[in-house]
Amino acid sequence: MSSWIGLPGASASANGPGKRTDRRSGFTLIEALVAFIIAILLLGALLPVFRAALDGTARAEAETRAVLLAESLLESMGATSSPAFGEQSGELPDGFRWRTSVRPFEAASAGVAPLQRFALVELAVTVGWRDTGRDRSVNLATIRLVAAQ
Repeated sequence: MSSWIGLPGASASANGPGKRTDRRSGFTLIEALVAFIIAILLLGALLPVFRAALDGTARAEAETRAVLLAESLLESMGATSSPAFGEQSGELPDGFRWRTSVRPFEAASAGVAPLQRFALVELAVTVGWRDTGRDRSVNLATIRLVAAQ
């Protein structure tokens, strides 16, 4: 005699009332393997997308650092009242290299009337670095009004 207390028919199965089946609920080994293979294939397809995003982020970070360095060099060059003409270059420990140049600005070729007590000088900065096997660089230039020498 059964000691079941509950709704009549709650224990009924396809084999008849009160009979149990040997099939357990859950996934079979084949179903789990197929799901695992599908997940691996999707991950393999998405991996190049993630890699490209990381490369783009690193490239943007390097370019931002180069621009900040170039702006800093340009500002320090123009901080003196009359910068010395010529070129200078150097390299930083983090792989960035820089080159600055100060030269007279040719006012006549730009259609600017010559000035008596002042002169125009062109300040230029190039910051370069190596990124994924390619040389990259940022160039900034400005024109400053300085006292004539």
